[in-house]
Amino acid sequence: AIEITLRTADALEAIRLVASEVEDAIVGAGTILDARQFGEAAAAGSKFIVSPGITRELLAAAKESDVPLLPGAITPGEIMAAREAGLRFLKFFPAEQSGGIASLKA
Repeated sequence: AIEITLRTADALEAIRLVASEVEDAIVGAGTILDARQFGEAAAAGSKFIVSPGITRELLAAAKESDVPLLPGAITPGEIMAAREAGLRFLKFFPAEQSGGIASLKA
């Protein structure tokens, strides 16, 4: 899988191209901050959506879509809130600043 972050004007076009031109590619969109971006990324062909955290707006967009949301989470409270919202997959983010592998092993 490849995550293309929406930090440039060409990100959605890059997602479209990878999704349509690279056979068997699993392409997703990263740095998604709101429902508009979620919808645009899904329409471009994203198979998953990554956000730096969880918001009600993103949860609502995810519930109306077949494209899974993978929000960033660090604290036990964030992880518990994500599970309560029905999310199965999370991104350990920001990993390096939060202790990386050593933090996961704790």
